[in-house]
Amino acid sequence: MTARTAIERRYDAARTRSYRRRRAAGQTATVDAAVVRAHVEALREQGVTLRRIAAVSGVTRPTLYALMVGQPSKGLPPTRRVTHGVAQRVLAVTVQDAALPVPDLDTLSDLARVNAVGPRRRVHALVALGWSMQQCADRLGIARRQLQDVLLVGDQVSARTARAIRDLYDALCWSTPPTSTRWQRSAVTRSRALARARGWAPPLAWDDDSIDDPAAVPDLGATPLSVVDLGDDEHLRLSGVPDEQIAARMGVSLDGLQTARRRARSREAARDAELVAAVDSGKRGEQ
Repeated sequence: MTARTAIERRYDAARTRSYRRRRAAGQTATVDAAVVRAHVEALREQGVTLRRIAAVSGVTRPTLYALMVGQPSKGLPPTRRVTHGVAQRVLAVTVQDAALPVPDLDTLSDLARVNAVGPRRRVHALVALGWSMQQCADRLGIARRQLQDVLLVGDQVSARTARAIRDLYDALCWSTPPTSTRWQRSAVTRSRALARARGWAPPLAWDDDSIDDPAAVPDLGATPLSVVDLGDDEHLRLSGVPDEQIAARMGVSLDGLQTARRRARSREAARDAELVAAVDSGKRGEQ
């Protein structure tokens, strides 16, 4: 039995238990979308955009678009029924809520719920680099099963989990896993093969400003991270080569090159801060 099959079996079992609880309580799995659609229309009449409703509720924009207009490209009408979770989150949005700034991830309580799109994309991107699910889980301090559940079950995760995955991504997105042993090399090969098979995008395919946006799409033409050499980038820049040509030589998009530079500057600033802190600590110790 493969790991994926095991996850699907657990997911199906959880859905079955949920269904039985709802049936015992006399509830259906979904509710009429008309009430939810009317609430969204009322919000829009008062100047609240779908983007804002999505940000406040945690419901993805594609879900809201399907609710309001369907999928015209596929000839599908507006959604007729929605899950209880979607209905509750959308109906809870008020004009007053929409007027408030969306809380920053770092200011939310650990148990607050946030959209799972960004965390999932980050884990997928790390797997595309060669980091295995087990390595990611170990660094997050959780069981692999818990991490896999984050990737498959539900459309929201806790703010604590989202912060942990974000920090892990920031720490690993510019590095490749160790390959000194046969086991490590095998793990890298399997992880990259899994990502290719499922179409998971690597870090350079995402812009830092859009990875959490459900409507954003990755630049799947981006070169794997290990191919980008910022030493060559600096040499070419000092030689007066335009950024567009540098990106073309490295086989990445211009946005991908700029993202790589930003991350490199962030890492350098973090190292400088650590060095300053270490020197200051040493001086205090001498006094």
